Amino acid sequence: HSLLQLRKTTTTLSTWVRNGLHTSYAPKIYEQLASLGTIRQWVNFNDLVMMCEEIQMDYSREFHHPLVSSLRAVCSFECDILCHLLRAQILMSTWSYLPCVLQLYDAHSKLNSWSDMIPVKEIKATFSRSSGKSSLPPLYNWLFKLKGILLSKFGFYFYDTLARQTIPAELKVALSKCPEDFVGKVQAFQKKSDATNVYLVLDAHGLTGHIRDGGYHNPDKYAVPLQGMETYTPIFSYPHERAISPVHWPNIIMMINSDSDGNKVKFFYDKATDRRPHSSYFIVRVDTRISLVVVFESKKNEKESSINSFLVDISAQLRCQNIMAGLKSFARS
Repeated sequence: HSLLQLRKTTTTLSTWVRNGLHTSYAPKIYEQLASLGTIRQWVNFNDLVMMCEEIQMDYSREFHHPLVSSLRAVCSFECDILCHLLRAQILMSTWSYLPCVLQLYDAHSKLNSWSDMIPVKEIKATFSRSSGKSSLPPLYNWLFKLKGILLSKFGFYFYDTLARQTIPAELKVALSKCPEDFVGKVQAFQKKSDATNVYLVLDAHGLTGHIRDGGYHNPDKYAVPLQGMETYTPIFSYPHERAISPVHWPNIIMMINSDSDGNKVKFFYDKATDRRPHSSYFIVRVDTRISLVVVFESKKNEKESSINSFLVDISAQLRCQNIMAGLKSFARS
């Protein structure tokens, strides 16, 4: 009888190891992530990180018996990976290069470690020999997809930094292998729409360090504080170089500051002056501090579908809404 009970316990533990512990100890955070995916607005991930850290603290001491060592390992992997990815998202939104790299690397390493301990299932084929195949759990697959979209986003936000470390052809190939090539999408959109420029603009108020240059800098090296228009820093620009445009920046800053509802695409048209041609601006907030801006040096229709559709689609992807919405059915399982 004891042997039979032990076998049942081992089978149950094996199932938990494969599938993760979401159904037994942390459904709320996944339900909240799923609900945020259905809300078309930028997401503040700080509360989610705090919730994940609380789960880590509450359950890190729960598994002491040797029989549940694998269960404890999976619990640790699941919480750690999710925390690393959420922290990476927060660091990306403040344009913190090296800390973000470290969080993504830790998530990648722990995903690999988790996959290594997933039991191999025996697959029986009708006309061939049976073979062993690792069946990755839905939660693992979802975390892997979240890491992929964050890597895609990282390549977009830190494009200039990465471009300084390699040649354009290699960077283009690397970005094309990501789940979403945001840089490629922007380039294709700019050519198709004939936009004057596409910017990612960081609201750097309250941030310290070498925000102006991006990338990694010695933290002990003095950084000149940003002032005036510099506090709205272009972190990505195409096709022109990443620099503040004195012609368009006053209007862009005005739109960012007046953007009380950053969830929707906003439009502004300014008539030509002696210093500036007719200019149309489309803007949408994609992160707590980052806005995507499209500038046309011509008069555009506010409701032009191709422009609005592009901004709505890419903003949803950058906010990770699509992948979070995919958790809805999983959170109920």
